[in-house]
Amino acid sequence: MARSSDQPTFFVTTKRPFVLRILCAAVLSWLCVGGTALAGEPAADIKGSHDHPRVSRFKGSTIRSYRATDFGQAALLLSVPSKHQVRNVEGKLTNIVYDIPPGHESHEVYRSYKTELERAGFTILFSCAGEQECGGFDLPLYFQSSVGFQGNVRADSVRYLAAQRHAPEGDTYVSLYAYFQAPAENRAILTVVDAAPLSAGMVTVSADALARDITNDGRAIVPGVFFDTDRDTLKAESDAALKEMATLLNAHPALKVFIVGHTDNAGQPGRNLELSQSRAASVAKALTSRYHIDGKRLEAKGVGPLAPVASNRTEAGRARNRRVELVER
Repeated sequence: MARSSDQPTFFVTTKRPFVLRILCAAVLSWLCVGGTALAGEPAADIKGSHDHPRVSRFKGSTIRSYRATDFGQAALLLSVPSKHQVRNVEGKLTNIVYDIPPGHESHEVYRSYKTELERAGFTILFSCAGEQECGGFDLPLYFQSSVGFQGNVRADSVRYLAAQRHAPEGDTYVSLYAYFQAPAENRAILTVVDAAPLSAGMVTVSADALARDITNDGRAIVPGVFFDTDRDTLKAESDAALKEMATLLNAHPALKVFIVGHTDNAGQPGRNLELSQSRAASVAKALTSRYHIDGKRLEAKGVGPLAPVASNRTEAGRARNRRVELVER
């Protein structure tokens, strides 16, 4: 993208939509376990790292830490941490930590990203600049207490933003955390996530398998049920699973079930309980309205993160815990 001399020193390309986000916890947890440049080494990107193809670096920055995964989850802050407003997003994830070149500070990096993201069609969901707007030490302490991140961060240097762009291929999320760390380092943490639905390797189930599980265990996990991130809206990819549930219920007219929604433990417990309940209700509504299942045979329940089937300490475990089950009444 052409850039005149008075434009910011970073750019966002928009040839095709790509999902972006800051992953507050995961990026910093990775920062703590690997990928940092050793003291005394010349300024250079770490081996195997590169900029995200849709978001360039602030001019002159070097990559200190880098990780890219095909699927991961991020928590976007939508308020100062003390107000507990978080949106969980998931998809293809890239975490990059940049060292900012001397002579440039966090506010310049923040303004450059904010300006260019808005020019590229992003909506800023939340932003804060400085000690007063960002809640004093709330933001640096959020990172430190969440993942054990250690750093002498100057509170008045902290800058943060979370942004979103809608696109048919999937939403794009961006989160940026820029700060000054003593003795003399300015850094920026960027996380990029492609939240487009996963089309390959999608797990589905048959009505016969659901019936067998309910007969043997009194319950059946229903893979292939997908929702918009942090919402109860069913995605189109859920149609196959809904059809199999309807086939099961039509084949066994005396069967009555609880439709139980589950979440992982990311975010606030109260919000997770609320979300799991509304998601279960969305499944019940789809079965009654689209497949004409008698609503008296269905009862929606949400238990949030209270009944995990795997550890929430890993993304693979959290993905298993986000699920819908049928439980025989």
